[in-house]
Amino acid sequence: MRNTKFYQGWVKLLSDLKPMTWRKRLEHLWEYYREYLWIVAVVVIFLCATVTSIINLSTDTVVRGMLVNIAIDQEGYNYLSEDYAEKLGVSKGEKVALTYTNFKSLEDPTSTEDNAYAAMAVTNEVSAQILDYIILDQMSMEFYLNQGVYMDLGEFFTEEELAAIPRECLVYGREEGSTDMWLAAIDISNLDFVKDNVTSEGATYFAISGSPQHIDACHDIWQYLHDWQPKTQ
Repeated sequence: MRNTKFYQGWVKLLSDLKPMTWRKRLEHLWEYYREYLWIVAVVVIFLCATVTSIINLSTDTVVRGMLVNIAIDQEGYNYLSEDYAEKLGVSKGEKVALTYTNFKSLEDPTSTEDNAYAAMAVTNEVSAQILDYIILDQMSMEFYLNQGVYMDLGEFFTEEELAAIPRECLVYGREEGSTDMWLAAIDISNLDFVKDNVTSEGATYFAISGSPQHIDACHDIWQYLHDWQPKTQ
């Protein structure tokens, strides 16, 4: 029924606002309906976040990589995202995700809390099982070496693939209190892709997350990096 308290209040509000300028209307609403405006704002933000989450969930990630302390030019970024996706045959509704984090040594006396959070970005994504591969500089590769971040690449590559990689490029880790060695990362500094597109302090390394979601795509990205050649004009 129209003679409800809500309806009557709504009619009165419209009647009060009608003769006012837009500025006066805003001032009136803020003065007398501030609490309701906050509620509306919260609801709108919640709805926007929900819609964004639904859109992201509806887009399947076929591989997710992270660059750690790596400077890559725009063309190199496009290679690792668009060009790689094209070669992989990524269809509509799927995406190749590539993120960044940069931090300096936590032993640096100028290291801040934000720097520590940046260093934790990799371990957080590995723990959440959403990260597939990592390209790192030397400092960060050594920082994560015995933190359970990397997959044993001895389980990733076949014997034939490992035999084709120069031994000096293989980086091994060792669990504390154990003599067993495991293959943690590969120095990819001599790959054409790195030479043409990447800048880092010291060598550049490739590693697989300890909990990859898309192991086949990790093989594909390794092959892509290994075989990459600059596009001819």
